[in-house]
Amino acid sequence: MTRREPTNQFLAEVRRAVENDGGRAPQEPRHFLDGLNLRGYTLGGHLGTGSAGAVYAATDPRGNKVAVKVVPIPEGESAAKIFQREVKIGQTIDHPSIVKTLHTFELGPAQFVIMELVEGSTLKTVLRGEPLEPKWFYRIFEPLAEGLEVAHSKGVVHRDLKPENIMLASDGAIKILDFGMARLVEDASVTMTGTFKGTVRYTAPEQLSDSKRAGPACDQFALGLLMFEGLTGKLPYPEHKQPMQAVLDRAQNDPWRLSQVDSRFPEEASTVFARMLAREPDSRYPDVLQAYNALKTAITRA
Repeated sequence: MTRREPTNQFLAEVRRAVENDGGRAPQEPRHFLDGLNLRGYTLGGHLGTGSAGAVYAATDPRGNKVAVKVVPIPEGESAAKIFQREVKIGQTIDHPSIVKTLHTFELGPAQFVIMELVEGSTLKTVLRGEPLEPKWFYRIFEPLAEGLEVAHSKGVVHRDLKPENIMLASDGAIKILDFGMARLVEDASVTMTGTFKGTVRYTAPEQLSDSKRAGPACDQFALGLLMFEGLTGKLPYPEHKQPMQAVLDRAQNDPWRLSQVDSRFPEEASTVFARMLAREPDSRYPDVLQAYNALKTAITRA
């Protein structure tokens, strides 16, 4: 692959994303980026676009494979602080289930985050409306719960946990992607007041009504939905065409009990989910690992 230096075309494309797409990175692969050299990192193919920006495969100056996340940052002190917070988050969390942030730099109207490259499939490709086999359920959700617990112990909340943000790596590891929606719980001064960031389908009621209330309990709620879907192939709420209908439903109604959806599971497991998915965050488990262990005990004891 021929190495090329950044061009005005590249910078113009990033600037277009900032000015016209609400800060989002380009939604489609940009083939002219292939071979572009950025501070010694050579970009390859477009891997996808997440909530925080577009991600590209790349090689570092030593020839190692990495991922580069292109994060368009609108002008303004608050936006810059948000980005610096994301970098700080990625570099302070050390757990096998959380993608590592290696380096960062600024170029033009964008920031570039160098991350560990994870090759494999997302949980979305595995959850196709069918229950997971028990061995896969535990293999996926145990390290996921452990990784979230480590992040929470450092005051970090993901805020956008969903199947697209969970990777089943080719080496068998489970990886949580895109902590770009995360915030440091203790650093309220950086949070942009009233701004909801997340995916409604897996979002806790308190996060939808007031984003400043998004603490570790909102990740527990999302984990509960993911595990329920992993066991049954569906979510414990009616399907709604309009996101706002889904928001109102979970804010006003309790989720279906697990035993109602699949009678093979014991009532004790239903009780665990009822607590994880409680409408009030204070009614949920103290931490995600305790919630996961309670569910595992309930299922294996049956």
